[in-house]
Parts: sequence; C-alpha cells; structure tokens
Amino acid sequence: MLALLPTSLTPERRLEESSLTGAQIGSTEFHVALLKHLTGETLLFLSDPSDQNSLERQLRRISENETPVAAKYRVVSMREAPRVLSQERLIGFHDANGPFLHHGTYLRSHFSSYNFPLTGIVHGFSYQPILYDFFVRLALTPTLPCDRIFCTSQMAQKAFQNVLDYVRDSLPLQEEFKRRSTVEFEQLPLGVDTDTYCPRPQSDARRLLNLPPDKTILLYFGRIDPQGKGDLQPLLLVFQKLLKRHGNNLLLLIAGGINDHHKAQLSGFATELGIETQVLIRPNPSLVEGPLYYNASDIFVSPVDTMQESFGITPLEAMASGLPVVASAWSGYRETILHEKTGFLIPTQILDHCDPLSAFSPLQSWQSDHLRFAQTVALDLEALYFALDTLIQRPQLRQEMGACGRERVLTTYTWAKIIARAGDIWRDLSQIAQTLPHRCEPIPSLIPAQYTEHFKHYASHTFPPENRLTLTEEGLTFCRTKGRLPIYPELQSWIRPEAALVALRFIRSMSRLRQPVTLNSLTANLARKYGLEPGQAKAHLLWLIKYGYVRNCP
Repeated sequence: MLALLPTSLTPERRLEESSLTGAQIGSTEFHVALLKHLTGETLLFLSDPSDQNSLERQLRRISENETPVAAKYRVVSMREAPRVLSQERLIGFHDANGPFLHHGTYLRSHFSSYNFPLTGIVHGFSYQPILYDFFVRLALTPTLPCDRIFCTSQMAQKAFQNVLDYVRDSLPLQEEFKRRSTVEFEQLPLGVDTDTYCPRPQSDARRLLNLPPDKTILLYFGRIDPQGKGDLQPLLLVFQKLLKRHGNNLLLLIAGGINDHHKAQLSGFATELGIETQVLIRPNPSLVEGPLYYNASDIFVSPVDTMQESFGITPLEAMASGLPVVASAWSGYRETILHEKTGFLIPTQILDHCDPLSAFSPLQSWQSDHLRFAQTVALDLEALYFALDTLIQRPQLRQEMGACGRERVLTTYTWAKIIARAGDIWRDLSQIAQTLPHRCEPIPSLIPAQYTEHFKHYASHTFPPENRLTLTEEGLTFCRTKGRLPIYPELQSWIRPEAALVALRFIRSMSRLRQPVTLNSLTANLARKYGLEPGQAKAHLLWLIKYGYVRNCP
C-alpha cells in the first residue's frame, strides 16, 4: 500500500492554461499515472475531512470516465491514518506536491509502530521566502536512510542540494542533528501521455485552430511571462531576421498563459520591429486545445531562462507530437533534448561568482528578483538563428528529428515507464525501512498545536467531568422524531451524526433507569461503539450542549 497526500486529480479541461502551473499539472498527471500504471498496490489517499468527498468524486470520475485504472485505491481522512497504519503496511508515503517530508516524518514518528519510506518530488524552489518557509523546515526534519527526495533532473538535484547545504550551513545545528536530517536523492523525471501528445494531421489541427494552412509555423507554447518563464523578446529579434531571409511564409505562434500586461508588452515589441502581422499571440488556450497547437506547427522553440524551470515538460510534449525542438541549453532541457538528434540546444551564458541580487533578496519580491536574474542569462542568438534557419530550409530534417524525438519519449518518458521506476524505488526503500529501528521523537520542524491548553482560558468555565448529563426538551423531542442534526457537512467526519444520536439515546436510556451519565461514562460508550478516541468523543458532547440538546447539571 502506498500512501499519498491529496492533490487535484482531474482539472476541468476547459480551464485556461494560465490557471495551472507546470507543478500543478505535473502533480495531477503523476497521481493519475499512478492510478493507471502502478499494478499490485493499493493507493491510500489521505485527505483532509473537508476534502474527502470531493477527492472520492474525482477518483470515481477517473475510474469510470477517463481511463482504465490498474491500481486499487482508498480514500480515508487523515485522522483515520493511525488506525490504517495499525492494520496495513505501507511501501511508502509520497507527496507529489513537493518534498515536504515533515508531514510524513510526523505521521511515521507519532502514529506508526513501524518505519516506511518518505518521498516527495521537487518542482520550483528558487523563491527567496522558501529558504525559511521550506528549506529551514527540511533541515530541521529528522529523516531515515529509507527516505528520498525525487528530482526530475540532474540539474534540479544539484541546485536543490546547493540550496539545502547553504541553509544547513547557515543554521546553528549540532553535527549529530545534521547527520540525522540528511536526505538522499533519486532522479525521477516527469512523464508524457503519448496518446494525448502524438502526431496528427497538420491540416486538421490548423483548421480546428483557425491557423493559415500554408505557412511554416514556429511554435512557442507555455507560460508567457518574462518573470516566471522566459524572455521572448530576443526570439522576436531572431524572427525578424528570419523573415528578412524567408519572407512572409513564416508565422511565429505564441500560445499559453499570459496576462494583459505581458501581452501588450510583447505585441508592442513586435510592432516596433515591424513584424506584428507575422506574430500571432493566442492567450490562455484550454487544456483540450493544447495538443492541437503542437500538431499544427512545424518547429517548437523554447528560449527559457528562469530559475523556476527545473525540468520542462513542453519540449517533451512537442517531441511526443513529432516536432523538432529548438530550446535553450538550460536546466532540465539539457537532459531531455538530444542536440542535433531531437533538435538543437542553444548555448546560454551566465555570471560566475558575481551576484548583484543576493544582498537585497530578503527585502524585495521574488518576482522582481527572477526577472533581474533572467536578464543576466544570455542566449546565443546567432546559434538560435542558425538552428531555426536550418529547420525552416530542411523539411526532411524536421521530420527526422521529430521522429527521433517521439521515439525518445516512447523509450524514456512515458508515464508507464516512470511509474514502473517509481514502484521499484518504493519497494527497494521499503526493504531498507524494515531493517531500521523505529523511533518516536519530536519533530522540530512540525510542532503540534495545543489548542485547548493554550486557549481554554478564553472561556468563562471549563467543563467539569463529574457533572451529570441530562436531555433538554429539544433533546427529548429529537429522540422521538428522529430528525436531522444540523452538523456542517465538512464536520461530519469529526462530529458524526450517528454517534451524536447514540449519545442522545444513551443519556435518555440511562435517565429512565435513573442511572447518572457523566462525561467519562458517555466517552466510554462512544469509544466502545464507534472507536472514537476520547477527545473526539468529548467533542460530540460539547456539540450537543452547544446546540441545546443536552445540559450538564452540577
């Protein structure tokens, strides 16, 4: 059994691309791929009680309407995790939203009698605020040799290790604690749905998207944001030169999430260059339209320069669709794209030691830092021109590189292969976990809140456990009529209607027998019938008093 923290599993397909980040899409697709391809295991989705019904609906939608599901699954409230852990053994606890190992460490230490591996996957981590919010917490999280952080690329792993080492060295940690909080890495890339992203007739895609049928189309697809993705103005400069050589038979198609400000900037720059009629910006296409843009195009180009790009899924989507890829030699692109085989990698340059942004990074927004940093990443525009010019002139080379790109995706980056690799990792780590002594210890990075202890003095009285409980007229009437208790839907896994009704009937029955009912006797009754822990059982009584069904009598 593999435990998973919740994520959105089925984003609405009419959503605009700008509504979802690459991390959100990657997290969603990873979970769906687990359902499709992880055979021989049950997936245990641990959910906040208020999200449990929604998560169950999403899973049913996947099972019934979208795809065959290979893995079995269950959804349980996080509060039920201790009971499940006492009955089942996990091969792992995974968070596809990020490497937030403190959640699993706390669960393993406080609610399990055995060890299981903790894993989480790295997305973007270049924001100054998370040095404290995330990396300090990770540095303060005691881990085991069976725990891993999944990195989608070697580049991301090196950068993540650089940041984590920097934070750990900045903290006054004892060497023993540093040793216990060390975590290892596994490289696990994201995958591509090769049925969704596949070659299709170009003419059909162009007709559906209302694109010119006879032009050579260069496509940029992704977020259009110089702060968070890449500066496209240098691409426009190169495209201006290509138009001078090849005439108006070219079209630069820019599609993706964009706001009005960035659209006006980009359109204005195209107008300054006199190429506005050959540059088409398609803002915020839907998820359904996305694959068609690849099918409608001849060449994919992606000159990214952002620290946020740890992997890069759009080049793989383009390759799966049979397009040659021209992209900056940057981060994960350097690993997924094979230079002169599946496309061209364009050299990038950056400063070595001088970092003019670091000193003020705690005092200004990460967005402005990212933009300033990206402007110090220089793309070789001559190499970009040469690569695009070569592919424009040689349709046969485009086909060969596109075919090679799709073969690379089918060989290395299908979700079936990625999930098979992940399953092997979890099973191997589970074997390691079984050899380690289990320990229960404080988690400095995750301190449980003590709500009652810290705030009980706000109330004028505390509840005396020895007081006798009786039903009010409203409580007696409810027992006779069997109506509906007005419990908020999102509370019904905490204040369970059937348990509250049993509590009322228990008080009524004991009153008829002239037997006193106290907080302790009622708690014992609910614990016996429903397996409620004492605090939750007592919460039922306070709710019944709050709503006027029960009174306590000194």
